Amino acid sequence: MKKLISVLMLSLLLMTMGACHKKADRPAEPLNQSQPDANADANISERRVMTNRFSKLAEAVEGVEKASVVVNGLPDENGGATASDAGKVSVLIGLTLAGNPDEAQASAIEKTVHDSVVNNEARAAEVIVTRKPELVQRIDKVADSIVEGRAIAEFKEEVAKIKQAASEKL
Repeated sequence: MKKLISVLMLSLLLMTMGACHKKADRPAEPLNQSQPDANADANISERRVMTNRFSKLAEAVEGVEKASVVVNGLPDENGGATASDAGKVSVLIGLTLAGNPDEAQASAIEKTVHDSVVNNEARAAEVIVTRKPELVQRIDKVADSIVEGRAIAEFKEEVAKIKQAASEKL
């Protein structure tokens, strides 16, 4: 009988020790660190659709051979969108013109492209159109990198430089 009680006690002791050494449950990872933001994906998708649409609008203008487009959120001075500009975008359009138009024709084409985008998209708060070859190449590089999957945020400085250079006279 003593042997039976000893075996039962030993079994009970081993079971309680086993329960104490149970692996701790892994704490749940915070949502904002481990899971992608669905809104960010939607914004990327929306930008791609808008980029394609703006490119087609620009290329529909007589005299435009090709249009390179970069669409990104409209930043405030601190890099974030202001409440009044939520959902608004900044659009960079680089044009390659067909033929060899004179300055007046080229300027008219730029204005027509600008107006076409502004009139067809309420979210386009800032539209910059340029035909300067070096800026068109830079816009092309940014657009190609975004298509390859790189984030627009990587090009914040480059986009700012392009905008500044595009605002300077030819």
